[in-house]
Amino acid sequence: MSAFSFVIAIAREKDCKRQKAPEKAPFVLDTATFSLVTAIFDLISLQYGNACGKIVGNPKGGAATVQYVLYYFIAVSVIGAIVCIYDKLAAARGWRRVPERTLFFWALIGGGPGVYATMLIIRHKTLHHIFMLGIPAIMILQGAIIVGIYNILYMKGLL
Repeated sequence: MSAFSFVIAIAREKDCKRQKAPEKAPFVLDTATFSLVTAIFDLISLQYGNACGKIVGNPKGGAATVQYVLYYFIAVSVIGAIVCIYDKLAAARGWRRVPERTLFFWALIGGGPGVYATMLIIRHKTLHHIFMLGIPAIMILQGAIIVGIYNILYMKGLL
């Protein structure tokens, strides 16, 4: 199975000329994961009219933006849970396993609640301290960042 190098970036070069991708990608994702990630970023860029990370022309206002962000986190959590369930099945049946960095990747892009809850429910990787401490730490950090961004946007009158 071939692998694609993928740099996680909201903006694509054709959409934002000022943003350039680094020479070497920090992650190497398999084909299925690459397809899912590009589909998620394509949906985000379709919603906002560009992929530069700017909120443009949303006629419904800030509440609609928060709603779509919530949809994003739900979708990524479900995908992370599915990847975790597949890894559990692969471990039991001797199939090719999902790399640990892939599980952390889904947690980093917002799927932490789905990955962590699934790990606890199906008892997968619960003895690995890096998962049981790392994923909640990622979720706490992401929560603080989201609250900070929300407060900044609220203070500026954008929400």
